[in-house]
Amino acid sequence: MAKKIFGSLLLIGEIILISIGTAIENADAIPPFARKYQTACTTCHTAFPKLNPFGMAFRANGYRVPGGDEVFVKDEPILMGAPAYKRLWPEAVWPSDIPYLPPIGFTMFTNVWIGEDKEMTTEFDGLEEFAILLGGTLGESFSFFMDWHLWNWGQNKGWLDRAFIVYTPQWLDPLGIFNAQVGQFEPRASPMLGGHRNQITLKGTPTAVAWPVYPIGNLWGFYPNQKGIEFFGGLNGPKGKGGFEWAAGIVNGEQSIVQMFGGQSDGLGPPTRDHGRFDDNDFKDFYGRLSYKIGGMGVMGGGEVEESLVTTENWQDGETLFGDVKSSAKFGIFYYYGKSDFLGTENQDRFSRYGADVDWIIGNFNVIGSAVVYDDNLDDAVSYDSKTTGFPQDGFDDAFKTYIYTVEVDWVVYPWLIPAVRYEWIQPDYSYTASSAFAKTSENPVTTKNFERLSFDVAMLLRANVKLVAGTHFSIGEPPPSGSHWRDQFRIGLDIAF
Repeated sequence: MAKKIFGSLLLIGEIILISIGTAIENADAIPPFARKYQTACTTCHTAFPKLNPFGMAFRANGYRVPGGDEVFVKDEPILMGAPAYKRLWPEAVWPSDIPYLPPIGFTMFTNVWIGEDKEMTTEFDGLEEFAILLGGTLGESFSFFMDWHLWNWGQNKGWLDRAFIVYTPQWLDPLGIFNAQVGQFEPRASPMLGGHRNQITLKGTPTAVAWPVYPIGNLWGFYPNQKGIEFFGGLNGPKGKGGFEWAAGIVNGEQSIVQMFGGQSDGLGPPTRDHGRFDDNDFKDFYGRLSYKIGGMGVMGGGEVEESLVTTENWQDGETLFGDVKSSAKFGIFYYYGKSDFLGTENQDRFSRYGADVDWIIGNFNVIGSAVVYDDNLDDAVSYDSKTTGFPQDGFDDAFKTYIYTVEVDWVVYPWLIPAVRYEWIQPDYSYTASSAFAKTSENPVTTKNFERLSFDVAMLLRANVKLVAGTHFSIGEPPPSGSHWRDQFRIGLDIAF
């Protein structure tokens, strides 16, 4: 295993040396927002999909340039009614507009994988993922976003990742203090802001965002999505710097982690009294988040932005501490509460997820981290196979807790070269073997105990919309026996957005 990884690293080194000569050229913008504003994706992203501070403010403003984007729009929209109709309302329909160009884009991922497996350790996935991205605005108050995976996990097994509409009331002052979002989305209560701020993309997401509670089969997760409605808003701090953000939502509370392992979470067929198509019970989960940013760009934007949206060193943020080093920090707390039926029975799991996270930018470095508690409580105790003292014994409990600590450090060496490292410490207060009630087979009698994960990633932007990625992750201790997601793996891949 070590020899294969070392050999692959040599191959990556050769590719990087060949690519350096072309990596710093300008690139065309990617759709759909890049077409609208005729700007590069690096305006909002450090290295896609990681958002920079301007990109976070753009998202918080309903996918509009902070402070009003009329002057920045290059793709003039098609008017749906004359502006004068506003003065005639309610005797006339309030006017709107639609994008002139189709607000569509595409992403493609292809990789070479090296890892531990029963039958093979090295393979090409050909085309791991092909997805359609839609995004835009409808008049002054509405915006939309959709991410539809047509091809996923190397097979024609498509699924809808996100699809939602955002409403921003224009009559509120300040604008953006209140917004409503409905559809299928990643809740803003997600630790470390979900997939919007972490750079490492191997296996998609930090463990804190989606941890399966194996003994009771709870595959709920913040990632990749939940269906429901969310309210959120923000307010810049003193002098337009930093500021306060809030979010609250009500969602189904689906077992969404299934999608991480290549499956679908939705039931099939018409809804029934015992099991709906989109949820397994009538109870709707709820959550909230509060955060405050100290220094840097206002959470809702701020400062002067050139009409061309040309930005330099936009991964940096904040006030000068010493020399030319800038720094800002965002601190957040979050809470989620839900209910789930234990393996289709009437034994309910009342679970909560809560914790705190931080997003600290200092010069060319970005440190993000979180401390999360996964707390599950059943109506009635259940038995499961455990291994707590070196020999198998039956576990019997109605309460399960998992503590997950995460820290990631991203370093912008050059605008096109970004290495990152992530450390995760997962501490279940239970031990569990693969022969439990949830995993009924005993083919892999591996015991889940406290374990650690290390992930390394180097992203090279060969173009603003073409990313070469080399990464690896491995576990220290005894991770869960659930397929390739937890195995030691190495990846070299090419991610393209167009």
